[in-house]
Amino acid sequence: MARAKDVYTADGSTQSFAVTFPFISRSHVTTTVNGASATFTWVNDGQITVTSPTVANTDKVIIQRASSDTVRLVDYVDGSNLTESDLDLDSKQAFYMSQEALDERDNHLAMDTTGADSWDAQSKKITDLTTPTAASDASNKSYVDAQIDTSTTNADNAATSATSSATSATAAATSATNASTSETNAATSYDNFDDRYLGQKSADVSVDNDGNSLLTGALYFNTSNNVMMVYSGSAWQRTTPTSGDQTNINSTVTNATNINTVAGAIANVNLTGGSITNVNTVGTNIASVNTCAGDIQDIIDTAADLNEAVSEIETVANDLNEATSEIDTVATNIDNVNTVGNNITNVNSVGGISANVTTVAGISSNVTTCATNNANITTTATNITGVNSFAERYRVSGTAPSSSLDQGDLWFDTANNELKSYGTSWQATSPSAADQANINIVGGELVYEEDLGLITAALTSTSGNNISDVADDIANVNTVAGAIANVNTTATNIANVNLTGGSISNVNTVGGSIADVNRYANEYTIASSAPGSPSEGDLWYDETNNVLKVHNGSSFVAVTSATAGITDVVDDATPQLGGALDCQNNNISNTGTVDGANLQIDFGSIA
Repeated sequence: MARAKDVYTADGSTQSFAVTFPFISRSHVTTTVNGASATFTWVNDGQITVTSPTVANTDKVIIQRASSDTVRLVDYVDGSNLTESDLDLDSKQAFYMSQEALDERDNHLAMDTTGADSWDAQSKKITDLTTPTAASDASNKSYVDAQIDTSTTNADNAATSATSSATSATAAATSATNASTSETNAATSYDNFDDRYLGQKSADVSVDNDGNSLLTGALYFNTSNNVMMVYSGSAWQRTTPTSGDQTNINSTVTNATNINTVAGAIANVNLTGGSITNVNTVGTNIASVNTCAGDIQDIIDTAADLNEAVSEIETVANDLNEATSEIDTVATNIDNVNTVGNNITNVNSVGGISANVTTVAGISSNVTTCATNNANITTTATNITGVNSFAERYRVSGTAPSSSLDQGDLWFDTANNELKSYGTSWQATSPSAADQANINIVGGELVYEEDLGLITAALTSTSGNNISDVADDIANVNTVAGAIANVNTTATNIANVNLTGGSISNVNTVGGSIADVNRYANEYTIASSAPGSPSEGDLWYDETNNVLKVHNGSSFVAVTSATAGITDVVDDATPQLGGALDCQNNNISNTGTVDGANLQIDFGSIA
């Protein structure tokens, strides 16, 4: 049992060790690591920390006391006072030295306690033993092992010689067998690889290179599309997009702004899609539509007439659609009609002239026709102004009218079966077939394919309305667009984002203690000059002087330096000791007046 020694087998997790024995002075305590002297510091009188070397797992650490055996700590002088402390110190030195001697004895060989005339190593190894030279010398392990090795070698050599021939024959047969096996294994390995990677093909195949069924996961490179293909077990699927598909993907990304704009107006786009035929017609005749827009009031007036119970325009149109149109006849002879109208008094007078009546009778068929259509003639006469105006504003022919043109005039082009209006030129009033087709495309279903899975996963495809898909998630699209600056910032700093994500538990811990973090930031400052508006207790590390200072309510005063602990006792106007002051054999100099109601001075030994 050790009396002034602590022995530890280190576990590599700590550098601190307990000191379990008493001592007079810390200078009497030494430490070794694996037999070599170690440097350490005191935590307190019951614990030290090894600072060099670093103690590793299984290292042997020994802490022991070595009281002074050359200098007496107490020297008695005739006539001096004997004090308890002097007697205790003197006896401790002798007592501790005796304990240390007993510990040292326990570490040496001892005579066998049974009385035999032999040394007892007490289950410990004897090290550094030299090679024996005499028959009665103790032998070390290396010498014994060498002797055993020599004997064993000689026996082995004899056995080896006997079996060498048989071994050589067996080895030759084994080599032949191994060569055959290696050849078979190599062929099998190549065939397995050839079944899984079929090489370059211009199109999908239904069997492997040996004509066997395809294995799930088999690969080949399609030279037609320049993509790697994988067999899912039932069909070949691409592992990457074709160059054409990639171009379409890139085009979609490039036009993301336009797609988002269309998504924002999806209701109007869908409405347009429902009337795509009309939109295409309008697009084809957009010039005429623009002309109509410039003459919208005339068009409104025409529509109002068409909504009347008896529409003059419809009446005229019906007449114009007849095989023999009275209006066409009147229009053809409009000069005569006008002449008759202007001279109606004379015409009436003609009724009294028989000769003229006879002439009229000669054309009785014409008169009969007029009588038969008297109502229409009356209606035409009543609305002669409108008829004249309509005849000037609406014309039907295979060539464009070129005279008496006014803005808002209409012309039905019989060559192209198309209604046109006049602004500064003749323009179509409905979209062309090409424009109508474009409008149909906008409103129709756009077919697309997507594959957002892993490169090793089976290709998935679907079809649908891209515009509708965007519209369904337009709130999210708008949210992302509204915060695009933040999105770009996040992308730029994605490494920091990932680093934060990897330490999210620490971030959450900081977040849960943010009040303490903020308090620390407010109460501790590192700067070259004192912080403004301090509170009592605030800490400031003065970078200029490398001193930690605390605010005492009126100013900052030094607490510690970078290495020396308390900078100066003079900083404390009323210093007090928390226990006995151990001067460690040092003097107290420049002492002023010492006073006190319970002052005691122990001068120790007086030489």
